[in-house]
Amino acid sequence: MKTAKIENRKRDIVVGFRISKEERDILDNKVRICGYTKQEYLIKSALMQRLLVVGDRKVLNEFREQLNSIEKELKRIASINDFDEVKFESLKTILEIMREINKQ
Repeated sequence: MKTAKIENRKRDIVVGFRISKEERDILDNKVRICGYTKQEYLIKSALMQRLLVVGDRKVLNEFREQLNSIEKELKRIASINDFDEVKFESLKTILEIMREINKQ
């Protein structure tokens, strides 16, 4: 396996930070829904760049999986206060993407 020399890299600074398990789950879901790598997602989000989501098969499959999971959660809960925060954040992300699609 080839490894690039650090001096030849455009991005040679490493950034690390700690998050909770729940925050990690939310982040991982958003990354999968958008179809980016975690690095791309974090950089674009942090720099307030508009995230362009390309509706390829991978993204559409992730939408389907997330929506199926959300549907199961909605059937399980008795009130909105019982709704899993990770699934709620996933639903918000999907809705944001769908709103942008409808604007076009």
